[in-house]
Amino acid sequence: MRIFFLILLFFCSPSFCQIWDPVVGSTSDTQYYLDRTSIRPNGSLISYSQMSNYPNGYKYNDKVIYSIVQSRLTDCVGNKFKTVGMIGYSEFNGKGDIFVVSSNLDREWVLINMDKVSGEIQKEVCR
Repeated sequence: MRIFFLILLFFCSPSFCQIWDPVVGSTSDTQYYLDRTSIRPNGSLISYSQMSNYPNGYKYNDKVIYSIVQSRLTDCVGNKFKTVGMIGYSEFNGKGDIFVVSSNLDREWVLINMDKVSGEIQKEVCR
């Protein structure tokens, strides 16, 4: 499990030169970004990285997180995803101190509302 965390940190780290493209449909409360270079087939699924910036912050364990980078798996046929890894940062754009690292390959699948921002991300990833 330790090796998975190290790999996740390496691939999700801003120093690995991820290129974050804004996702159409972002709201004023949260901006969503997709790293198109991270999109990779993974069996019948597709893996990718997504970043969210929270202009007003997101409170977590008495700390304020301003950005979260997530590693996700998506099912383009069933229009559902699951987050398999997440890193929360103290600054925007995946920078600053790391306040949370979470990894759980057994998370539940989340159905995507194709009329929301998650649907816009799904359309970009699954094209």
